[in-house]
Amino acid sequence: MAEQPEIITHLKNVLLQQRLNLQSMMEILASELEAVKKRDGDQLSRVAAEKEKLLNAISEIDNQCNTEQLKPYITGNDELSALRDEIVEAFEVCQQKMKLCI
Repeated sequence: MAEQPEIITHLKNVLLQQRLNLQSMMEILASELEAVKKRDGDQLSRVAAEKEKLLNAISEIDNQCNTEQLKPYITGNDELSALRDEIVEAFEVCQQKMKLCI
């Protein structure tokens, strides 16, 4: 197997981390909804702090990957493109779950 250029390996790792972040966000959103249903203010405060921290991490990675210099690497690589598609789908699921908590 040919060695991947360093940028592809780096982007793969970053996208994998973003996918994990979004999976964690789905769990946090489920906890948030549960706290809202139970009217548990303490749990809601804890979840809100976790959610804010994770949103910052997600935003940071999103900003890293959405540069004009990196987009061609992602769109031009099947594996990275598939990861990006998974991330977009997970992000859309998170957006729908956030609407439930509002």
